[in-house]
Amino acid sequence: MQENRSLNEPPVEFPPEDKKDSNQQNQKTPTSAENKHIKTVQNSMTVSNKGELKSSKQNEQNATSQQAKIPSQAELKPKKSMKLIIILFFIVLLSVTTFLFLNKSNKTPVDRPDSLTPEASPSPSSFEISSSHNSFGIDVFKNIYETEEENTNIMISPSSIALALSMTYNGADEKTKEEMAKVLYFNGFDIKEVNKASNGLIQTLSNPDPKVEIAIANSIWTKDGVNILKEFYDQNEKFYEAKIQTLNFSDDSAADTINEWVSKNTKDKIPTIVEKPISENVIMYLINAIYFNGSWTYEFDQSLTEKQKFTASDQSTITHPLMTQSREDFNYLETEDFQAASLPYGENKQLSMYVFLPKDNLDNFISLLSGNKLTDKTFSVREGTLLLPKFKLEYEKELSESLINLGMPEAFSNDANFSKMVESNDVKISKVLHKTFIDVNEEGAEAAAATSVKMVYGGVSENNPKPFYMEVNKPFFYAIVDGESSEILFMGVVRKPEL
Repeated sequence: MQENRSLNEPPVEFPPEDKKDSNQQNQKTPTSAENKHIKTVQNSMTVSNKGELKSSKQNEQNATSQQAKIPSQAELKPKKSMKLIIILFFIVLLSVTTFLFLNKSNKTPVDRPDSLTPEASPSPSSFEISSSHNSFGIDVFKNIYETEEENTNIMISPSSIALALSMTYNGADEKTKEEMAKVLYFNGFDIKEVNKASNGLIQTLSNPDPKVEIAIANSIWTKDGVNILKEFYDQNEKFYEAKIQTLNFSDDSAADTINEWVSKNTKDKIPTIVEKPISENVIMYLINAIYFNGSWTYEFDQSLTEKQKFTASDQSTITHPLMTQSREDFNYLETEDFQAASLPYGENKQLSMYVFLPKDNLDNFISLLSGNKLTDKTFSVREGTLLLPKFKLEYEKELSESLINLGMPEAFSNDANFSKMVESNDVKISKVLHKTFIDVNEEGAEAAAATSVKMVYGGVSENNPKPFYMEVNKPFFYAIVDGESSEILFMGVVRKPEL
């Protein structure tokens, strides 16, 4: 285990500036003769542009006339006074400069307030938590891809799965916690920092653009009579803004209440997540819901949409509507392995859909998939034409097997340690159900995801690039990515498009 990272350190306090030296107040008031001599000395000094002191002609004459004369004590006192004043001035100036410099360079981040608003800036670890989410999501995606049938369209939301498991992670301890931390890429992060970063990410993603809607909601539904630790509730309510409610799970209305919440927070795209009746040994559901609706920055012309041939993964050919767009300012990337184009959303282009078309086959592309590839900053502006299928799909996957395969089996076993969740510490994860929806058309894209954790007892550069042509007429990969945090909200493959 790496050392826990801490972003917040006590602020550095500095003492107030020193008051004027008392020696100044105790100085003897110069006589008129001494004042005259001081004035003569002051007038004889000027400062050059380079900060060097130059002697005026009068000063040179005075110096010559006094070479043979030894000054008396009375004449030395004004000179000592001037030197003392100059020294004190530079001491004060140096103190103020040092204070301002240290105050700026040693300034530490301020703790986030208990109640965070969307306007609050995310902590630096919000970007690190996005990297963790992305790496975890790609691991899950690859594991699913290996087990699904050939023509199955797959779609997951790394954000939704990670946030649901992050709430659950607050209740884990010892080996269970260690395994979850490794799978979720939380190693090296203190649980408090994970929670703060998750909250900062939620604020960053919430409604980032007038033409893009993102809503993230979390909830915890507990069986009536089960003693849940207050600290567990408090952390999830504070940092994940989770709705917390106790229900009578033996009543069918409990499942209806939970499903209504999911349907409302996904704009009816995912109407259910809990089946009726709820089993007697279920004590809790931890649920995340994400809804996305974004208009393209550059919409496709519906009159250019035409049916074209599309070759599916099993090499069968279908006829399917392909949208067409030609522009001079595509963000485009081409390598030996794939073509990729970015389609931005909204006015500020913070979010984009990245479309990857493998040159060989989809299997090879997925095997080499990484978070860096999906958030690659080497895309360049290119003129070109993109043909992209319209598609609409729903996907559902139970993730327990994938999570066990990735390295967190104890959380699903009778040895699970969720002692920071329940007093009895005799609970485990029974099922992690994930559902997604997406609709991509000429105007934009609408997507949603819900994840339920059920707890139970016991590129190559070119100097003069030619316009590219990218016809997505075979299986492809896509991802909706937030440009500010690099969070991958949704990712999927289309092997055989549907409408």
